This record gives sequence, C-alpha cells and structure tokens, in this order.
Amino acid sequence: MPREDGEPVVDVDKLQHDLAYRVREVETLNDDVRELSAALETRGLEIELLNRQMAELRDTLQRKTAESEAALGARAAEVERLNEDVARLQRDLLTRAREVETLARALDARAREAEGLGQALRRPEETSSAPVRPAPLGTLQAVRRRLDIPGLVWTIVRTDLKVRYHGTIGGLLWALLKPLATLAVLLTVFGLLFTDARDYGLNLVVGIVIWEFFAEGTKVGLISLAIKGHLVGKAVFPRWIIVATSQANVAVPLVVFSVALVVVLAAQGRPPGPVLVLAYGACLVQLGLIVLGLSLATSVIFVRYRDLNQLWEVAIHAGFFLAPIVYPIERVPEHLRGWLWLWPPTAAIQYARTVLLERQLPSLGAHLGLAGLAAAALVVGIATFRRLEPRVAEHV
Repeated sequence: MPREDGEPVVDVDKLQHDLAYRVREVETLNDDVRELSAALETRGLEIELLNRQMAELRDTLQRKTAESEAALGARAAEVERLNEDVARLQRDLLTRAREVETLARALDARAREAEGLGQALRRPEETSSAPVRPAPLGTLQAVRRRLDIPGLVWTIVRTDLKVRYHGTIGGLLWALLKPLATLAVLLTVFGLLFTDARDYGLNLVVGIVIWEFFAEGTKVGLISLAIKGHLVGKAVFPRWIIVATSQANVAVPLVVFSVALVVVLAAQGRPPGPVLVLAYGACLVQLGLIVLGLSLATSVIFVRYRDLNQLWEVAIHAGFFLAPIVYPIERVPEHLRGWLWLWPPTAAIQYARTVLLERQLPSLGAHLGLAGLAAAALVVGIATFRRLEPRVAEHV
C-alpha cells in the first residue's frame, strides 16, 4: 500500500522470497554446470583414449603395409628366379631334345647298316622275298628292335678299357701284365713260405683269383648304372647292357690269370686235360652268371639307396673269411660246412680246385650246387631289374 508521502510501499517479504528463489535457481544452474564440466572431462578422456587407439591402429597399419610390401618384393624376386629357372630348364630340354634327335638318327643309320648286312648274308631264296622295313623310332620297343646289340656291347667294352688305361705307356698291355705279375709274385712268395704244405700256394692262388673276380665284379656291377647315368638319361637302349659290360674290366684279368695258371700246371708236369679245362671254363661262366645276377639286382637298388655300397663293402670283407681261401674247408666243423656252400665263392673255389689241382671232375652235387646258385642269382637279378629298371632314370 502507498505511503502517506505518496511513494509505493516495498514488500520486503516478497523480495526476499524472490531472491531466495533466484538463489536456488543459480545453485541449480551451478550444479548443472558442474555436471556438464564432469561430463565434458569424461568425454575428453574418452576422446584422448580414442586418439591413442587410432594412433596405435595407424602405426599397426603402417607396419603391416611395410611388411606386405617387403613380402611382395620377396615374392616378386622369387617369381623372377623361378622364371629364370624355367627358362634355363627349357633351354636344357631343348638341348636334350636335340641330343636325343641326334642319337635317334645315329641309331637309325646303324639299323639301316645292320639291315643291309643282314640282307647281304641271306640265302638267295630268302633275298627274293620283300625286305621287312624296320620299325619307326617312335617307341622304346622300336629302338630296341633296331639296335645293334653286339656293336653296342663292343663299343662300351672297348671304351671302358680305353678309359681305364688312358694315359699309360703300356695301354691295354697292362690288362695282361698285371695278372701275370700278380700270379708270379703269389706263386714265388707262397712257394717259399709254405714248402712243407703241398700245393698250398696253388690252392691259395686259385682261391684268390676266384674271390677277386667275385668281389670286384659285384662292386663294379653295383655302381655301374650310377656311373653311366649320362647314358641312362640320354639314350634309349636296354640298360642291362650297362651292367653286363661293366664286368669286362674284371673278366679280362680272370681269363689271363686262368690261362697262365693252366700254363704253370703244364710246366709242372700235370696239365689238366681238355675235359677238365672245359669244366673249369663252365665254372667261370657260372660264376660270371652269379656275379651278373647280383649286379643286376644291386645296381637298380643302389641308384635309390646309396648306402648299399657301404653295406656291400662290409659284406665283402666279412665274406672273404667265409670262403675257404686261406684255409681248407675240411677245417670247418661239419655241422657248419653246409652253410658255407650257400656263399657263392665257396662252391666256385672248391669246383676250380677239384678240376685244376686234383684233376678230377667234381661230383654231381657240386655241379648241381653251382648251377643252382647261378640260376637262382640270375632269376632274382632279372626279376629285380625288371621291377625297378623303368624308374632308374629318375634317380641317377
């Protein structure tokens, strides 16, 4: 209500009430501001954490990108090397194809020569018939039919002998002189040391001759395919020829040794008769078949498992004492003697001693035993060779 002097009267209670209400609003606003500040601070921490995570992700992405680029570079270099290898292999294949083509032409020419020679040797009534055309060189069977086997065997044997004695003054003469000198030394030394033992030196010489052929023949045959791997991979011909011709360098000393031994026996006044000489020759042939059978089997196994060479060396060293070379077989207990006859050199040595030194034909059991060993070795060798020979070129 207005005062008496005309000015309005101020309502203090209302003003206090309004002021208190405004104060409460300000406090409420301050609380809201504090809550907003706390929320902003929380959001700031979250934003900072997100920034750190994004920085880590960016670093990881950069590292992965660098690793991917390095891996791609390594792969590109590897691909380039592989392309170079493929190009080199293509060049090698082209060279091999040219070599095979050249060999095929040479084999074709040899086949035509053999065909012409065969026609020249035919009887007149046979020459009137139409000649049989040789099969084309498109298959392995055709090549084998047109191949001059005797000429190939002689070429390989002659080459092996020339290579063995290449660069020597004596040349092939050493193939004759070496066994003769060895025989003279053995007979002289053991003739002087064992004068009280009748024919001990000759018995020992016969045993050593047979044993050396068996040991060296099987060793050479075992590695024959591996040594002539260049022929196995480049030429098409029966591969058993390689194994068979590898025995030439071993057979020559055996033949010379045998002839010289017969001459020495003749000089001593006890020459073996023609029948005994033929029996001795049959013994050597059967021993050669045993060596060939073992060589056929071991040669195709050796190209896959090279440890076989070392195992055979150990077997040969042990086998020397199993064979009756330095001792008579009668010294072996009778219940063990039968096992020694399963070792091929034993039968051959005893057979040769009976024929040459005792000048008697061996018993029927000795004949059958040696023939049985030769047949068994040859059958096993041929079967093993046929089974494993098609994949020999992959391993040489």
